[in-house]
Amino acid sequence: MQTVEERREYDRLWMQKYRKTKKWKEYNKAYWQRPAVKEKKKVYGRQWYTKYRTKYNADRVSWRQFYRDKLFEILGGAKCSKCGFSDKRALQFDHINGGGTYLLKVKERKDHHYYVKYANNPELARQTFQILCANCNCIKRHIRYKSPIYNMTR
Repeated sequence: MQTVEERREYDRLWMQKYRKTKKWKEYNKAYWQRPAVKEKKKVYGRQWYTKYRTKYNADRVSWRQFYRDKLFEILGGAKCSKCGFSDKRALQFDHINGGGTYLLKVKERKDHHYYVKYANNPELARQTFQILCANCNCIKRHIRYKSPIYNMTR
C-alpha cells in the first residue's frame, strides 16, 4: 500500500515522462487552440490583471531596474564607453554588431525578461552589448546606416 506522498511522487514522475511524448504535445496544442479555452484564458487574464495591476506594474519596474543595474555592473559600470557620460537615465545598451531591433520585435520577450538572459550569462553580455549614452548611440546609428536623412546639416 502506497502512502499519499509516494502516490503523488509517482504521479508527478509519470506526468513528467508523459509530457515529453508526441501524443501529449499534440493534445496540449489542440486543447489551447479551442475557442472556448482561448476565451476562458482571455477572461481570466483580464480579471487577474485588473485585480493585481498595481502590484504587477510595480514588480515589473523593480525587476527591470534590478537586471538593468546588474548588466551595468557586468559591463564595467554605468558610463558611456565613448564619451564617459554617467547619468543612468540617458544610458542605453547598444548591440555591438547591431540586430537589437530584430531581437526585440521577433525573438525576445520585452520587459525585464530581455535582460535576464544576459544578466545570467556575463560573457554573452560582454560580447553582445556596450554601454552608450543616447547621443553616442544615435551618432553610431547615423554613421552605420548612412541615410541622407540622418546626414542632414543646417
